[in-house]
Amino acid sequence: MAVSEGWIEVFYSNTSWKRAYVVYKKNGAKDWSEPEAMMDAEHIRHTFRVFRIQASKLEFYVTNGGKKFEKREDCWGQNFRVEHSGRYVVQNGGAVMRVGDADLLECELARSTTTEQYIEVLFNADLWSKCYMVYGKNNEPFTDAPGSEMDRLANGQFSFRIEAKRLAFALNDGGDVWDNNGENNYKIGYPGKYLVRDGKPHYISPSDADTKGVFSPISPVSNF
Repeated sequence: MAVSEGWIEVFYSNTSWKRAYVVYKKNGAKDWSEPEAMMDAEHIRHTFRVFRIQASKLEFYVTNGGKKFEKREDCWGQNFRVEHSGRYVVQNGGAVMRVGDADLLECELARSTTTEQYIEVLFNADLWSKCYMVYGKNNEPFTDAPGSEMDRLANGQFSFRIEAKRLAFALNDGGDVWDNNGENNYKIGYPGKYLVRDGKPHYISPSDADTKGVFSPISPVSNF
């Protein structure tokens, strides 16, 4: 995991809220921010949302964005306070706990992919003559098995492109052989080109569709 000293990540889960927003003051500022929506973090942990900001200190509370923000999560009537950069989880009972360093790659992806629209997946399966993907994009229900047939590139890699911000998926040979990440499915949280390897989609670069045009072919990548 890449480490960043200049980012704060705040994770929060409340399945009864359709939306969650953070209202904050960073680095000792006097004025409160406008509410900023927390982003889906399903690819990191089920039901979680995340807020990311470049800051070393943060005072904040979480709200559902309803009328006058009457529903809010805070520290027993006081605002949450974070005194160091890192990754934090808002816990039930009014506490915020530091669980590690901020993930620089996740933070930079969240910032850099805001205008990108496509996810491209590359996969190696030497013993499969065909490869299919069942998927759910942007938290939608999964498609039916066997799913969409992936294209095969000149180097033998299978490829798939879709317009989506998030993607959960599993792969199969069109029959009974599956690669579904140990029944946990693969999850991608941002647009870009990814190579599935060692039980994880690895980010490679922006998608060819976003950099070269939607009709451009997907270029293969090495297994690095």
